[in-house]
Amino acid sequence: GSTPFNVRVSGVSVSGCLIFGIYLSGNSTTVESCPVQTVGSYGIYASTVSRSDAIQCGLIAIIANITSGCFGQATGSSAALSVITANNCYGQNTSTGDGVDATTANDCIGQSNGSGTGLSASQTVTGCSGTSGSGTGLYAGQTAMGCSGYSGTGTGLSANSAENCNGQSSSGGIGLSASQNATGCSGFSASGTGLSANNAGNCSGQSGGGGYGIYAYQLATGCYGSSSSGTGLYAYQIAIGCDGTSSSGNGLEAGQTANGCYGYSATGNGLSARLVHNCFGQ
Repeated sequence: GSTPFNVRVSGVSVSGCLIFGIYLSGNSTTVESCPVQTVGSYGIYASTVSRSDAIQCGLIAIIANITSGCFGQATGSSAALSVITANNCYGQNTSTGDGVDATTANDCIGQSNGSGTGLSASQTVTGCSGTSGSGTGLYAGQTAMGCSGYSGTGTGLSANSAENCNGQSSSGGIGLSASQNATGCSGFSASGTGLSANNAGNCSGQSGGGGYGIYAYQLATGCYGSSSSGTGLYAYQIAIGCDGTSSSGNGLEAGQTANGCYGYSATGNGLSARLVHNCFGQ
């Protein structure tokens, strides 16, 4: 009938539904402590969902404004959890969709077994982790704080700014990518760039192949980068107090200035920059 308002569903088990499990829409409705299993479309749809599980859902496992303490599993191309604010939740997509889609996420885990994003938030992510088979492990449109991201072939963690985060790619993707600032972060890529940022501060990056250990578009400060056959650390503008090492590529490169830096390479250039101050190359 008509869309329900001010309704609470608590302690109700639902399973084996062709389309919807618990469908209350988003009008001051609450679902708490409800298990839903094997539904063709939405598992749970309400304003607020807490301490509930929705598994084996064909479309979206849980869609809500606020979720807390929930687990959602989807089997299609849509996100397992689609929410505005997610707290202490776990979203898993066993196919190509995202694990968790949110505006903000706190202490959450997102997983995509295919090409989707493990955990994606358009604003801020705090204390979360995300994994993806071939897509991005964890994505934050604004800031990721204390997060980790892993991808089999894509980017491990991608954010506008990252603080105290870790990203890893097991193939040629970027371990950790920050379009603005990366602070206190680490990144690893098996054959691509370990860590990429506009400005990198107190970060470490490693490439197991021919990629950059760290690539900073503007400034690298107090960073360490290593690469097997590529450049250990590259700063397009300035590197200050940084170390870069490479087995067969260049140790450390700065497009403009290197100040108080160290670069080492077994067969390539130890340190290369237009202007060098208080540096050592080997």
